Amino acid sequence: MNSSIKKALVLSMALVLCFVFYGCGKEEESPTKVADEFLKSIKNSDQDAIKKVYKGKAFDPFAALKLFEDDNESGSPDSYVSKDLLPKAKEFDYKISEEKIDGDKATVNVKITSYNIAGFMVNWITDYMQTASEQFADSIPDDSQMEQMLKESYENQKSTLKKDLKKDVKLNLVKDDGKWKVNTLKKMMSYLML
Repeated sequence: MNSSIKKALVLSMALVLCFVFYGCGKEEESPTKVADEFLKSIKNSDQDAIKKVYKGKAFDPFAALKLFEDDNESGSPDSYVSKDLLPKAKEFDYKISEEKIDGDKATVNVKITSYNIAGFMVNWITDYMQTASEQFADSIPDDSQMEQMLKESYENQKSTLKKDLKKDVKLNLVKDDGKWKVNTLKKMMSYLML
């Protein structure tokens, strides 16, 4: 082989290696992929994963419901919330449908299906109040009677808690140090809980 062909071959191999090592570097994650990671980290209450894809401070998406875990005496109203409702809040489903990028900003549309926890709690308390007013119209119940009635109302309403609440959510993302990060949260969490 003559030397000019050898030089051309060596040069082309060097170029190929450069493209392989430098051109195939880690691709930038798309807003859709970041939105997916964000939603998975919320479902798992994974603070570290949330920090990686959320522009704000890390947060516990279900902190409000977890307050009930502290007083989790069997049969107490708090035990119902920690035992039944907290796990249901994490069981939301989602489908990412559309991504739009405009420079350093992006939106990702998500369809969320979740349990209607707020509606359930309204029904539960309404049933409880109605039952209390009917049963104790002429007397004042003691604490044990009230707790028993609350438990019965809960059991009556438990079958109405279904995963049938559907919401369309638009997640806003921004580029932060060259990486896409979710930038909105308030509406997202209200959609999961209501």
